[in-house]
Amino acid sequence: MGFNGSPTTYALEFDHPELEGLKVRVRRGSVQLRNDYDDAEKWQERLAIFASVLVEWNVEIDGVPVPLTVEGLTSLEDTVLLPILQAWMEARRPTAPLEQPSTPGETGSTPPPETRDPDLEASMTMAPLAS
Repeated sequence: MGFNGSPTTYALEFDHPELEGLKVRVRRGSVQLRNDYDDAEKWQERLAIFASVLVEWNVEIDGVPVPLTVEGLTSLEDTVLLPILQAWMEARRPTAPLEQPSTPGETGSTPPPETRDPDLEASMTMAPLAS
């Protein structure tokens, strides 16, 4: 049996209090589709690409459901449309988990103080490799 390559879908999440209750489900989109979106020069092109990944939403204007089309997208106010687009862009961004939690102010090149060995550090010669 082969690998199931069904499209990944996301239920978008919004931090904006004015969007409370908004439900939007989208497909992640292929690598090519996401590249086309990023390379699109015109707003209408981006909206057409985004409309192609919309699966469902509960958006209504005056009690009438808004269609999952470019026309539906352009009928929205920017205070609704832009957070939806932003949430999709954030959801489609690949993420890699941290190997271990990081501490603010520390870099990965310096071990935490409790793992440092002052005697070992003192015995290391610090000289330029080349002059």
